[in-house]
Amino acid sequence: MRLVDGGDTWGSDGFDDDFEDRFNDRFDEGAGGGYGRDLGHFTMVVMMDDRVVDTVRRPVEGSGYECAALELGRGVARPAPPPQVVHVPMQPRHELAMTWLRSLAGGAEQLDGLTDEPLPDEPLDVGQVPADMQGRVAVIGDRIDPVALSLIGVEGRTACRRLLVRAVSAEPALLRGSDRDDVAAGAVIHAVAMANDLVGPGRVLTAATLWRHLGLRSSPHDRARRFAHAVAGPDGVDVGLRHPYRSADTWRLGSLDLLVGRFRSFLLRQRALADAEAGRRPEG
Repeated sequence: MRLVDGGDTWGSDGFDDDFEDRFNDRFDEGAGGGYGRDLGHFTMVVMMDDRVVDTVRRPVEGSGYECAALELGRGVARPAPPPQVVHVPMQPRHELAMTWLRSLAGGAEQLDGLTDEPLPDEPLDVGQVPADMQGRVAVIGDRIDPVALSLIGVEGRTACRRLLVRAVSAEPALLRGSDRDDVAAGAVIHAVAMANDLVGPGRVLTAATLWRHLGLRSSPHDRARRFAHAVAGPDGVDVGLRHPYRSADTWRLGSLDLLVGRFRSFLLRQRALADAEAGRRPEG
């Protein structure tokens, strides 16, 4: 018994050789993924005397039946399931404030011992600096003194002197190479001003004011970050923390004795606000 379907002859011995060759040629041509999507498979049934004697399963792509598959809805991209939304409870505002305060103070213990006592008028002490760099640190200190005194006062000058010595002692490479003394002086003042919330809109200083007083043509911001980073510890100058009660981009130096009394007084007020919001009463 032979069945003729669409010009291809099927016989009791299975597919004709010509049919097999033509089918395989189409299958091979389509194997490259010309339709660019998965159309699934189809099954061909071989019958003899009304009995199924064989089935052949092939990919639709490359078989010549692609249009039929598309009409049946195959190959249509299914919409991706919506992403699962995980709701993370927001940290209470007073906890965010305390995290910010601890980062500026250098830790919880330092924050507990915070006072607003002014920094003393302290001379530059180069004893900690490597011997071969002490002379240059003294020269940079002389450049810092008049500008710091006029812009951020006696306490600010003391903070600058301390920062200069600590930064160079921790990272002598800051002053090795071709770095100019006036740029280094500007970087130190800029770092201290940023750590004490003195630079920016609505603050005591602008960056341009610093440039003019130091005779610089561009901002020492990048150099200032290097000086600040040398003393800030492993967490770096800023750790992505922002004060939840106000806009503030304050650099973290990790030491209270680099902060002037005015700014430490502000930190004390912020600590009291956070304590009040948490329902804690100050001791004493």
